[in-house]
Amino acid sequence: MLLFLKAQRLNKLKLTTSSFPHHRFFSQYNFCGEETAAVVIQRTVREAHVSELAITSFFEALSTSTGNRPDIEIYADQEREQLRAISDLIPRHRARPSLLQPLFTTAASALGTMAAVLPDEIRNSIIVGIHEASSERANDQLRELRERGIQKQVPDLRAALKDTRDLPRVPAGVPELPDLLQILASAKENGKLEIPSGIPGVVGATVKLVAQTSLVVASHF
Repeated sequence: MLLFLKAQRLNKLKLTTSSFPHHRFFSQYNFCGEETAAVVIQRTVREAHVSELAITSFFEALSTSTGNRPDIEIYADQEREQLRAISDLIPRHRARPSLLQPLFTTAASALGTMAAVLPDEIRNSIIVGIHEASSERANDQLRELRERGIQKQVPDLRAALKDTRDLPRVPAGVPELPDLLQILASAKENGKLEIPSGIPGVVGATVKLVAQTSLVVASHF
């Protein structure tokens, strides 16, 4: 009887990972304080998904607001197809969708609707900004998978990221966007703001910067 009571007391004192308040935190990091391969993969899938979802929402709103113009509808169709491919990765890699997904889709749809009534130069610069933000983030994700040595574990994710990066979204003849941070740094140094590409370039560069920053945030939430 005495041994039984002692065993019960010991069981009450045991700490398990499920009862430890920070067990999820420790399960996401290795002994070096780095994210585990599974966490990196899930974060990458999450960002790729919310990125493609936002781009699809943008082009669908733009297409609807321009009377389903054939050239815009081509972009919307290709984004829908790419979204389906990336959506399949979520259950496959046990990644949850971003909690910021409703915010992204609403903002992207509003931007697409607004872009439809703007001059062609500004609208095209917005499209370039969205494309460059998505493409550069996909490149960054591919680089991270390679540097962490886990790229061979996820050939399907690598293929999806390459497809997202290489999708043709930019209308012919539209110039590349200026580097907004470089322009601001130059203005601070010279005391003069020079914008070689004018207002359209600034609008597109701003969209790009905001989109890239937002995608990084969304990958963690």
